[in-house]
Amino acid sequence: MVNYKMKVGYIFMSAFAIYQLNKDQTDLFYFNSDGNLDLELVLEKMTDEYETPSVDSKVIGEGFLNAHIGDFNVLIDEKFSTENKLKFNGGRQTSFKAISATVTGAGSLGYYSEVYIENGSVRSQRQQHTFYSKADILLTEGGILIAYFESVVAEKIKTQLKGLFEGLGFDISTFKISTDLLKIVREICDWTEVKLERIDNEQDNTKKVSYEIDITNKDHESLIDSIYRDKGKIVQISFHLPYNLKEDHSNLYCVKLFHKEHRGSLLNNEFNTNHGDMKKFIIYVTNFLLCL
Repeated sequence: MVNYKMKVGYIFMSAFAIYQLNKDQTDLFYFNSDGNLDLELVLEKMTDEYETPSVDSKVIGEGFLNAHIGDFNVLIDEKFSTENKLKFNGGRQTSFKAISATVTGAGSLGYYSEVYIENGSVRSQRQQHTFYSKADILLTEGGILIAYFESVVAEKIKTQLKGLFEGLGFDISTFKISTDLLKIVREICDWTEVKLERIDNEQDNTKKVSYEIDITNKDHESLIDSIYRDKGKIVQISFHLPYNLKEDHSNLYCVKLFHKEHRGSLLNNEFNTNHGDMKKFIIYVTNFLLCL
């Protein structure tokens, strides 16, 4: 049974993206003989040459802040940890070494016409309005870069984030949220919403469709899903993952993945807007997606 809902109000969402550093690049200065990143070397470059400029505590440029190397712990559900891309040590409470830092970048709010008075004449001129925003990143020894944005607006600095790492000398690529990956997620996870494009159905002329189902109603299947699920290209999905923020307490958290721009988002209210908890969960989601 399809559950149609009217969404009222604004839902606050945070976002994340996953990147990979190319180990086959020409400049292997940062990589050890075992193929892992020398985090000390990377950190030195970040702090010496790419530290964020500021004046009177106000950010006025792009760069890295509070960069440091640490051991990061995360609880892993054994159901999704048979393979391990983040080099976890194993077990329920796992850890890995990474650089943690805040990245600052300039985002654009768009162009607006501003009015000026010159010599008694009034004229307008288009001006670009910019702002500085931040992303929190983790860079692992295996060359996996996780970027967390506290709001979807902060995603506007993605280009600047990639540019900073390219400035460090890395060849960086975005982890692809492919349609094949989304199909796997739909098969193995409890999903609630999907979006399909390029539909080819002899029975009607529908080309795009988005729908939401009630996963608590196990007695009735979705009629729309039964018609279209294999007739189009899946480009977006919302699904639930079990996760233990605390050792003795498990819960389900909603993840939304987008083929467009290869990004993901979370519902802030599910974590009581605790960004620390959301970043821990994104580590788990990253490992899950890399294993698919």
